[in-house]
Amino acid sequence: MIASEPDGRLSAWLIERATEAGAAGVVYVSRSEARAGRIALAVRALEPGLEALLLPAWDCLPYDRASPSRAVMGTRMAMLARLSRPAAGPRLLVASVEALGQYLPPVEASAGLTLRSGDPFDEDTISRRLAQLGYLFDDRVDEPGEVALHGAVLDVFPPGDGSLPCRVEYAEGRVRAMRRYDPLTQRSAEDAAELLLPPPPRPFYPMTRRRSTGRGWSMPCRSCTSG
Repeated sequence: MIASEPDGRLSAWLIERATEAGAAGVVYVSRSEARAGRIALAVRALEPGLEALLLPAWDCLPYDRASPSRAVMGTRMAMLARLSRPAAGPRLLVASVEALGQYLPPVEASAGLTLRSGDPFDEDTISRRLAQLGYLFDDRVDEPGEVALHGAVLDVFPPGDGSLPCRVEYAEGRVRAMRRYDPLTQRSAEDAAELLLPPPPRPFYPMTRRRSTGRGWSMPCRSCTSG
């Protein structure tokens, strides 16, 4: 199968290869970020039971003064956290050349917190762990990486592509229910049996430092690619 194949045919071929590979997984490297997104979307539509992961590239240019957005960095951390866990079935990772060439922290840095319905729940212990991971406590959860405590209810917004905040209800030292909800309307969207909370993204600037060379300023960026 060559890169010039139509997206639909290539997606079907990748589904076959991923199914054959099983939990070992398959990695597909796309020639562009746009095509990586189309392939991941097509695979999810054609085979919903297959775990299709999309690793996005930074949404800033190499040597840019701006950091990649929290949404993109959060999605990359969430993908790293999912890849660090054993696959339950066939798995496909889709990424562009740019996305694979850009900095990712060690796998250990993606170790987060997992909550399941019925699990023990100690408010002080959970709060300390979320603070250690880098979650910000607020009165209301609006953005990824925020958390709020209201009585016996924990609202938390995990980072990740298309993720919704989750409302965790607990009583008598155990998780009683978890529901994802719309942050704008506050209406429940769906029940959640398991909630993975990877570390939220921290500001990361492609420019590392500046040094004088006599002819101007050099700003090295070992992890940047210009693809």
